[in-house]
Amino acid sequence: MPDKDAAATFIREADNADRRDEVKLLYGIQLKSNAEREKDLSQNLTVLWATIMGQCTPALQEEVHGEPDYISKSSTFDSVWSLKSLQKITAGVNKTTNKYYSAFKANKKFYSTQQNSNKGIDEFYNRFENAKELVCLFNANVVDISSLLIDEQLTDATATARKTCKSILPSL
Repeated sequence: MPDKDAAATFIREADNADRRDEVKLLYGIQLKSNAEREKDLSQNLTVLWATIMGQCTPALQEEVHGEPDYISKSSTFDSVWSLKSLQKITAGVNKTTNKYYSAFKANKKFYSTQQNSNKGIDEFYNRFENAKELVCLFNANVVDISSLLIDEQLTDATATARKTCKSILPSL
């Protein structure tokens, strides 16, 4: 009987060793695959960044270079950030623009979006979505100003909602 137990143990150990080797092989293949995908991702991000910036005029490129986050975002080739920055710049916003006034103007544009009688619903929907996205670019909300208030409170601890509204619209 001990011979049968020893033989069964030997077979089980050999089977386990085969499974371990199989798992190591699969793990190695997976690691190589992930490394290749990361390399491809890095190359694609670089190409995408270059394509986006290559489509810009030199003046527009200079505006993007002037953004406060440019150095950190360009080192990681953050294309989403570059597209959002370009969208802000083409909307007329740069680092010297009053962000509260810009948020107000974006909200005004959002609320004044109408469907023209000679235009289809698809075009209206696209203009509506664009107006909504423009409001979101300023970290504003179509309904409230809480995110602008938080930004204001970072620089002025005594900031209130009323004070923030007054900074947006001095006539209030």
